[in-house]
Order: sequence, then C-alpha cells, then structure tokens
Amino acid sequence: MRSLRPLEFNHRMNANGSMDSICSRCYETIATSMWEAELELAESAHTCERQGLRIFEMTHKPPFRETWSPRKSLDKTA
Repeated sequence: MRSLRPLEFNHRMNANGSMDSICSRCYETIATSMWEAELELAESAHTCERQGLRIFEMTHKPPFRETWSPRKSLDKTA
C-alpha cells in the first residue's frame, strides 16, 4: 500500500554504532546498518503493510491525559 505523501523515517543509534531506520507511519524497523546509504536503499523499497498498520492502530491507543483545571483542583479540596 503506497502512501501519497513520502514516508518519513527516523534513525536510532545503537550501542554498537549501527543505526536503525524506523518507519514513522507503521513503526516497523526497516533496516539496521552502519551506513546511511544502506538505510536509504531499504527506505526507498519499504511499503507499509495494511495488516501491520491495522494491528498497530488497534494495540497502540494514545494515552489518556486529563486536562488540568484550577477549578477542578478547588472543587476537590472543598
């Protein structure tokens, strides 16, 4: 499944000096290498799998964050 927008990839440095290329859309680790050129080659060939995206979206919900309000704080202390 090709996206209309170009995919963006994040690079993470490993302890041994190699780098991981991670797709910012499906969060799959695309490649691990010591050289940027190898990462770029793997990135250009990557397509996000529909099945993987669906599973990721179902299992990774955004965390719940309640908005702080001074009014709520006052209500709890009263």
